[in-house]
Amino acid sequence: MPSGPIIMSADRSVRSGAREVIIKKPHIFKIGTLSAIRDLFPSRDCFYAGFGNRDTDAIAYLDVGISLEKIYIINSAG
Repeated sequence: MPSGPIIMSADRSVRSGAREVIIKKPHIFKIGTLSAIRDLFPSRDCFYAGFGNRDTDAIAYLDVGISLEKIYIINSAG
């Protein structure tokens, strides 16, 4: 894993779980969070790659400008 910050959800477990299980749109939160971080550095491309375990992670990473070649989805079998 490259050195640098690791970003996690600041929401409580129940809210995060509801977004994942009931609403089934976890990428909406991720897009908002990553967009806010990207907007802190308007003159730079601040994301190098995106790692996740679901197709919705790829949707979020594409939305914030990470190229498809730098998106890595790891299957649950590892």
